[in-house]
Amino acid sequence: MLTTRYYQASRRHRGGFTLLEVLLVLTLLIVISAVIWPSLGRLFSRQGMERAQSDVQVLLAAARVRATEAGASYQFRYEVGGRRYVLVPADGAELVAVADTPGTDIATATSAAWKRSGELPETVTFQLPAGLNTTVGGEPISVELLSGLLDTDALSRAAWGPAILFHPDGTASDSIFVIADDVNDESTTITVRGLTGASHASATLVEEQ
Repeated sequence: MLTTRYYQASRRHRGGFTLLEVLLVLTLLIVISAVIWPSLGRLFSRQGMERAQSDVQVLLAAARVRATEAGASYQFRYEVGGRRYVLVPADGAELVAVADTPGTDIATATSAAWKRSGELPETVTFQLPAGLNTTVGGEPISVELLSGLLDTDALSRAAWGPAILFHPDGTASDSIFVIADDVNDESTTITVRGLTGASHASATLVEEQ
């Protein structure tokens, strides 16, 4: 009987964790987190780059299709050193020329035109290719061409890179630009082929300065 009582009391006494056991578990969790966190960071970074690449290439493909369907050229523009990008008509006058309604003015044609804008994930930016003069850039985009997009005034003042044009015949302007994640030393170079208007992406490491 005494042995049974001692055994039951002992089980009740061992019902919780000691301070030492809690500290050991916390220490183990900290060590495990320190080991796997860099790998998780690289995984999230890679996913962000893949999403950025996919979103941009989808829009480039849409630009080619839209130009062909509309019978008017479209331009893809990216913010050098920034995250923003837009797809808008290249020329309001060209939209007027192919408008279904006679007498359509430029403001009406550009306002009704199909447009898109977006942003890359945080830490990811657009860059010019290595070796290209960093002062090279494109012309500002007029407010008329940007009408209907959010934050039109800010977009009209952005430092846009050279325009990548997509024409009604399916061709485009030969172009190359970079999507870079400088924090994690990763980048993707996107090339647009002029003859077909198709884009190609290749992943590289960001060179240390």
